[in-house]
Amino acid sequence: MEIYNYIQWKKDGEFAPSVGQEVDIEIYLDLRDCMPPAWNSNGLFQVGEPYDHDYKTFDPLWVTLKKNEQGKWIYCGHCYLGKTEDKTERGYGYLRKLFSKLR
Repeated sequence: MEIYNYIQWKKDGEFAPSVGQEVDIEIYLDLRDCMPPAWNSNGLFQVGEPYDHDYKTFDPLWVTLKKNEQGKWIYCGHCYLGKTEDKTERGYGYLRKLFSKLR
């Protein structure tokens, strides 16, 4: 799998790496520096504003990156605070996309 970089981000039109995909260090640095992080400890980073909310529990879901053994930043998806399990399919945004396809 390719490293997700700014060229890919521009092509996608939104930040859309695949879960498990390496994210370019420049993207990580920009996400880290755009606002104070929600979580930044022990190789786990979460952007300082929720991306979405869980439609069942209303808990916020955060764009999450985790540093691997090689020191590379890996995209984990939209996760609960301090966690790395992707919960994108529990978000309102996912539901909106799903329902828009049914129209």
